[in-house]
Amino acid sequence: PATPVQAGSDAVNQLLQACWEGNDHPRMSACVARTATQARTELQRTEAELRQRIQHTSERSRAQRQHLLRSLKASARTHATYRQAMCAQRRALASLGNGELDNGLACEAVLDRQRVQALQADAGYL
Repeated sequence: PATPVQAGSDAVNQLLQACWEGNDHPRMSACVARTATQARTELQRTEAELRQRIQHTSERSRAQRQHLLRSLKASARTHATYRQAMCAQRRALASLGNGELDNGLACEAVLDRQRVQALQADAGYL
């Protein structure tokens, strides 16, 4: 089985490959940028929905809801820092060729999609 880092790299490579299918480089780059924007928008929407669910749950005390909201905010900041570091590494490695920006955006899209999936799974606890 692949390690999480290998799985992430595989997903980035798969996204890049999917965007290359039938496209020239400018269209491939536009596909990657569009995918990254969509992933970031989905992440923001998912975080907002989870925040709303936490704020309006009647199954938790006010103190518990505040703790959950602080935890969500902290995890969002940590994810942003992690995404920035991991994708900066991917950009640096790809800068040896001509795919620095595309690789960085693909990396961001993959990590944001993974966070969306994790948040959606965690929402089941509310």
